[in-house]
Amino acid sequence: MHRELGPALSEKVSEITSRTRRYALAHSLLATLGCTEVVTTNYDDLYERAAADAAHATVPVLPFDDPRPRTPWVLKMHGDRRDPASIVLTRSHMVGYDSRSRPLGSIVQALLLTRHLLVVGASMTDDNFLRLAHEVLAFRTSSGRGSDAAAPLGTVVTLTPNLAKQRLWTGRFDHLSATDEQNDGNPKARAGAAARLLAIFLDAVAMHAATARHLVDARYGYLLDGSDRAVAAASRELLTLLGTTGGDDRWAPLREALVALGGTPPATP
Repeated sequence: MHRELGPALSEKVSEITSRTRRYALAHSLLATLGCTEVVTTNYDDLYERAAADAAHATVPVLPFDDPRPRTPWVLKMHGDRRDPASIVLTRSHMVGYDSRSRPLGSIVQALLLTRHLLVVGASMTDDNFLRLAHEVLAFRTSSGRGSDAAAPLGTVVTLTPNLAKQRLWTGRFDHLSATDEQNDGNPKARAGAAARLLAIFLDAVAMHAATARHLVDARYGYLLDGSDRAVAAASRELLTLLGTTGGDDRWAPLREALVALGGTPPATP
């Protein structure tokens, strides 16, 4: 199909993935986890929209945007709808991925080596990701970290269990499923119930990962007692005052601390 249509195929994929503008609950829940590095094979920008709303700021998308200090970023492994030519679709794209996009693969491998990945909504069948993961596992083995006691690279969260994949990745990726596939009911109803349970699980993870982001947020003032309310109100006034500094970097740590506690970033004049 790609040989017949050429660039028109990627352009059509870009057009289709641009139709949905409102992100889903799952995007929002993932964004509220506060992850500083995110990797996706999706072409759309729904997660970035959710992350931007959660962070009150735009989120750089690699490799198209420059990363910013102390700012989360999203890496698009297989391209972005904004640049149809970057979209990875065909077998030839997969085969040539390493020569064309090796720096992106290196970032993914660095995360596999230095982080515990939370994998949500991925089939674990993507050739590029599997190759990168196997290369990291081989490197760990050659460097003396390949024993059964080595920590897994991450945790894969799925809607339903897949015993074959769980066994295949034993000791390499942990697996969690939102529901038991043996439940009665038709497939659509079962998938809907599993998606709801997954959302509940992500909400619970976000709750445990959350810091005191409500303290300065006026919407949650009723949760505070008298003295805490006074401190929260003073903090909001201070944030407003910081908006008059014109974004002076010397005050950036204070602004970021107050925003992290639920304050609304001040508008710079």
